[in-house]
Amino acid sequence: SVGGTPRTAIEEANNGGRPVPSHHSPIFQIDPKPAITSGVIGTVTALKAMLDAR
Repeated sequence: SVGGTPRTAIEEANNGGRPVPSHHSPIFQIDPKPAITSGVIGTVTALKAMLDAR
């Protein structure tokens, strides 16, 4: 997920488990590696598209 919530946390919440805290909650816990990876890929892709359009 772009927000960094681990897929397992979402699946558990969907199956009656603990609700996933919102991104601005003090108990929100991000899964950093996939969040940073997807953020970097998205940023590089956007920048390449902008530079190619010049």
